[in-house]
Amino acid sequence: MYRAAGAVRPSGAGVPRSDSAGSRRAGFPADDKRPGLGCGGQPMTRHLHILKGCAPAPLANYLKALGILRLVGEQADPQARGWWDGERFCLLTKLSKEELETFFLERYEPTPLLSPWNKGCGFFKANDPGLYPLENSRAIRFRRFRDGIVAGRRLLDEISRADAAIRAIKARTKTNKSFQSEEQRQLLESDSSYLATLQKMREQLKKPDLKDKERVELEDDIRTIESLTRKVSKPPTKTEAQSLKSSGGYKKLLAVAERRFKALKATLIPDCRRNWRGPHAEWLSAAVALDEGGNPEWPSLLGTGGNDGNLDFTNNFMQQIGALFDVCSDTGQPRETARSLLSNALWSAPVNHLESAAIGQFQPGSAGGANSSTGFEDGNLINAWDFVLMMEGAVLFTSRATRRLDPNAFSKASAPFAVRPHAAGFATPGNEKAQRGEQWMPLWSQPVTLSDLATLLGEARIQLDRQPANRPIDAARAISRLGVARGIESFARYGYLERNGQSTLAVPLGRVQVRHHPRAYLIDDLAAWMDRLQRLSRDSSAARLVQAERRLADAVFATLTRDYTPDRWQAILLAAADIEALQATGTGIDAGPIPPLRPEWVSAVAEDSAEFRLALALGSAAAIYFKDKPSDPIRHHFLPLEPGARRFKTADKRLVNDPRVVASGRDPLRGLAAIVERRLIEASQQGQRRSRLVAAAGCGARFGDLTQFLSGAVDLNRLFGLARAFMALRWDNWNRDVLPVSHPTDERPEECWLALRLCCLPLSIDEMHDIPADERIARLLVSGDAARAIEIARQRLRSVGIRPPMYAGTTDPATARRWAAALAFPIHRGTAHRAMVQLAPSKKGLLHA
Repeated sequence: MYRAAGAVRPSGAGVPRSDSAGSRRAGFPADDKRPGLGCGGQPMTRHLHILKGCAPAPLANYLKALGILRLVGEQADPQARGWWDGERFCLLTKLSKEELETFFLERYEPTPLLSPWNKGCGFFKANDPGLYPLENSRAIRFRRFRDGIVAGRRLLDEISRADAAIRAIKARTKTNKSFQSEEQRQLLESDSSYLATLQKMREQLKKPDLKDKERVELEDDIRTIESLTRKVSKPPTKTEAQSLKSSGGYKKLLAVAERRFKALKATLIPDCRRNWRGPHAEWLSAAVALDEGGNPEWPSLLGTGGNDGNLDFTNNFMQQIGALFDVCSDTGQPRETARSLLSNALWSAPVNHLESAAIGQFQPGSAGGANSSTGFEDGNLINAWDFVLMMEGAVLFTSRATRRLDPNAFSKASAPFAVRPHAAGFATPGNEKAQRGEQWMPLWSQPVTLSDLATLLGEARIQLDRQPANRPIDAARAISRLGVARGIESFARYGYLERNGQSTLAVPLGRVQVRHHPRAYLIDDLAAWMDRLQRLSRDSSAARLVQAERRLADAVFATLTRDYTPDRWQAILLAAADIEALQATGTGIDAGPIPPLRPEWVSAVAEDSAEFRLALALGSAAAIYFKDKPSDPIRHHFLPLEPGARRFKTADKRLVNDPRVVASGRDPLRGLAAIVERRLIEASQQGQRRSRLVAAAGCGARFGDLTQFLSGAVDLNRLFGLARAFMALRWDNWNRDVLPVSHPTDERPEECWLALRLCCLPLSIDEMHDIPADERIARLLVSGDAARAIEIARQRLRSVGIRPPMYAGTTDPATARRWAAALAFPIHRGTAHRAMVQLAPSKKGLLHA
């Protein structure tokens, strides 16, 4: 049995005992034949450490856990294994607690994290407090750092001179002790940029066609540039310094010097990639990715090549090493506070030696700033070990493998498990354009070695079909279909978001469990449409489109990452319907209407409610179904669409004014009644007396649901939204087997409405009863004249031998308009027959609705 920081011996040849719940996770994988054997095949004592100082959030603590496993696996115990147990990281190693602490304090060799392409790394500053002590150290534990600095210096000589020239130019405008020194003056006097600029200007003066004004400007520029290397006894005043900064000569020389520096710097990173070998090359692979043209791209985990704004991660790392160890000593011995700080970092023990320092984006809670603690403002208090181990863990996230697997991937997505920015599944996203993407950090519960973990991060696989998932929703789709590397149980989702001014912080966005979702494939129907909407919303100033697109993205993300209830799936369709309603106003039409949906969507959203069944009846409505294929679907009354109802009908990049579009969506009842009127008018124009509204097989409205609609007991907005989404179903592939089993009720609408309904049928009830439709009925109901409409219906029914049980009927105008709207829901012939049977008895007397 494994116990925290306790000695354990396997009971057999490499088989650990498992007499506790904790050992289920602590057990070795079945394919490991010798997990507990040492030299000569003898059992080896192993220790299970529960690292309470390591957790999946914040990102700093997650990376710290990986850094501990990496360093122990590389420098102390290659068979060490690590895994996550809830919110804690577990480490199984041959090192006891005391030995583990001793390793970090006395034998740990820091990885040379060096970014010579950044000015803040320390290469360009004399006696830099971070780099200089390590460069001049003598301890064996820092030899790798010294080797890395030598490799960096070898490539920086010319760049350093170019940078020094820029500093010498700018130093001439300083009004204090930072004024140009004699050494800087001499350096600038012999600098190639300085000499070349003067030479070029003097040659221009020799041109015979030079205008007087241009000649005067050139002479002034030459005098200004020459003055930058002239010996002076004191710094300039503020007025003189400002005048020098605004002069043309100063600006031109500075621009030439900066262009030269940038040109030299542009080749530095490719040169580092070609020439560096050893541990500093591993850091390079994590900090920078090179595209096919050799141009650098920056994985978001490490900012822009190892720095974030003014904070250089590598120089800060060196300074924290100096805070933990006596770098100048022969052995690099730990400082007095190093042990207590290590205990805090590993075991979360109390400590009093935290110091004010920057930790960057990795731990937003320790970034300081306004309202970050008691009082108005707080400083940045961090544990030096936290920063050091965090940076050691970040080295594992190399970018080469992902770039090789997907050469067309998003530039910020070249790091393992990195995806594009998209405000989906979390609150207050801010400006999406300012985001640097997301990174989904894998969590696993089975013990893995460092080599296993490196392989996992090297593959970095969240794959959707044959392509890596490059957006949060695509990642959620892949996870729900188990398109991820094996062994991952969940992901800690982090977004690199702009917060606290223009600072970028790694904000935890939640946890995503890896589990199979049997209906995740349905999102494939919307995927391309959502991509187009997202691109439009990013470039659109229409706030309504941005909000609508985000509601859709949130609904999809929630469905794929949480429970799979019909409410979740309905939220997707309702959000899609809201976007389509917005498109009806002309916004976002380039994305097109809701794309064709599989009939299986009906099973996903199915519930035992009147809204669902009525929406299905309305969404399936068409003029006729010929060989199970709909003709002239009702969708044409909601949007101006091309034949087939799949594309917008446009002219000059705008929706055409289609007279068939009569349902705007603002007033569902008015829209439904207008559809009934329109269908009756169109039928009359073709010489027919039919309503031309037929439902798909099994989708006709039921009396019980219609009764609830007529009584006002349904949610109209929900019904209308679902119906708009159902109109996009592939009704030509409809199979009624996807319908859920439901039980009809004995509820029946009032006889007056039944009489009206029988006079608005698309087909005859049977061979004996063919009731012609009358377009006046819908028009009278909309105007509130229910009595006249009922009288016309009664006469129509009596003409075919059906004698309704009322002599007259009436209702209030609001109810009359609801009656007209209810006529839009198609019913099947069997339902119409039951209505006729109910009206056949004629002894109920006068009925007032």
